[in-house]
Amino acid sequence: MRIRSVEPIPLAYRDPNRPNPDPRNREAAYILLVKVVTDEGLVGWGETWTRFPEANRAVVEIVRGIEEVLIGEDPTKVEELHDALSRRMYWYGEGGIAWLALSAIDIALWDIRGKFRGKSLVEMLGGPAVPHLPAVTSSHPHGTTIDEMVEIAVATTEGITQGYKFGMTPGGDQNLGFDHRRDVAFVGGLREALGANAIIVADARAAVGWDVETAAERAAAFDELGMLWLEEPLVPWDREGYRQLKALTSLRLGFGEREWTQANYQRVLEDGLSDVLGIDHGRIGGVTSSWRVAQAVRDAGVHFNSHSWSGSILSAVGLAISCASGAALMYELKPVPDVMQTELVANPIVPSGKVFSPPSTPGIGVEIIEEVARKYKHD
Repeated sequence: MRIRSVEPIPLAYRDPNRPNPDPRNREAAYILLVKVVTDEGLVGWGETWTRFPEANRAVVEIVRGIEEVLIGEDPTKVEELHDALSRRMYWYGEGGIAWLALSAIDIALWDIRGKFRGKSLVEMLGGPAVPHLPAVTSSHPHGTTIDEMVEIAVATTEGITQGYKFGMTPGGDQNLGFDHRRDVAFVGGLREALGANAIIVADARAAVGWDVETAAERAAAFDELGMLWLEEPLVPWDREGYRQLKALTSLRLGFGEREWTQANYQRVLEDGLSDVLGIDHGRIGGVTSSWRVAQAVRDAGVHFNSHSWSGSILSAVGLAISCASGAALMYELKPVPDVMQTELVANPIVPSGKVFSPPSTPGIGVEIIEEVARKYKHD
């Protein structure tokens, strides 16, 4: 079996979960799919979250160029092809735009391997280390008052998930991340409304400009309220700041989703400063890189969390890797379904009984409806 074609399919759509959609552009979210077809008719699908239109266009051109390298190759030799492409691409981007293309291609090849072998991704990775993971709503709070934001948060979790992860966004009505009392009141309101056992995670997104002292103050208060971890309280390159912060709090700290390569993640692990590494499977190099890092995270005795705020393919990939590794604490869910999570696939990734179970469909785990992909194609 050989690769016959590699096609980039850039998509644009409106994501109702985004806090600040571009008012100049109705289509405020961008992802890129890659369709790989073999000479035996097997089709593999990959995805990367490009987020912006210019990135979508750039990745399209890289994938088109890489097609010449891949045609005629055995698609089941995924790791070999991944590493060969990595050696080629380093010249124009060890990370960055090049790695978005690498990620989508790698995922598509794993999809073909699974379909060819009749195995799901989690089976190809050795089987589930855990049978399921807690489902957690991941959102940017909406509303102007604490009571209103808590009420909306409860509405997106009740009967569906086991907790709530929220991002702090500069500007807007939520005004979280800038006033200690307001932040603590919101987390306290969540704890009271969701219950003592609910999972609560805060993501400062390194966007609120905290210094170590401010981050330590928030962390101490959040820790008392039973928060699971605090994500990106400082910019990720402030390693000395994280060393100081870890000495001042017992609350888990998380960062990593802004990293790109296996080498970068290895440096984060060696620093020992992130208790929960964020991994974006559409940036790191696809399944191959993600699985290698997930195993290293597990061996280091810490955790990772899949950054899954994009489409169905990356959701399925992240869930499979999270369940196979045993190093994940939960799995995130957008509160408002969007077309890339529902309309694009025949079997959406959704929780059941407030947990996510790994996809069992051969390949990456979701069945793409190509007509829908073409419908949202954006040149």
